[in-house]
Amino acid sequence: MTQETLDHLASAADLLQSLLGGTCSAPTGTNLDGLKESCDSWLELLAQTPEEELAPALRDEIAAQIRHLLWLIENASLFGTARISREASSVIGSIAQASTGLTGQDLQTGGRWRRGFVAFVAASALLATGTTQLQTAIEAGSGVVKEITQVVESVAG
Repeated sequence: MTQETLDHLASAADLLQSLLGGTCSAPTGTNLDGLKESCDSWLELLAQTPEEELAPALRDEIAAQIRHLLWLIENASLFGTARISREASSVIGSIAQASTGLTGQDLQTGGRWRRGFVAFVAASALLATGTTQLQTAIEAGSGVVKEITQVVESVAG
């Protein structure tokens, strides 16, 4: 390759990073430990979820997705963080769909799923957007929650 070709590739990479930075296609975070811990917690949570609450086939499917995500994390040097971030988004979707199908009314199971889901989404977002953007999003979300609470209180009161 010539130096000119390498310069064009570097320029294209810079352009893509500027357009896609902070997305699943070009994550800006580098800490995979939190996501790995969340994956481990989900595997444990899935194992503890009774068959009456979640169909075994669905539980096995989500567990397989999480094990694949763990494999990608272990091999991040080969596949990069974009594949990890995209797979994490896929797992988020599967968990969200499965949580709507929890059949029982066991509040303890539902509470563990909600806490686990929030932790997994936070770990995934931290990887995709990095600490600064995640903190900004949390602060913005906090303000919206306060505004909604005030509106609800004024309507109810």
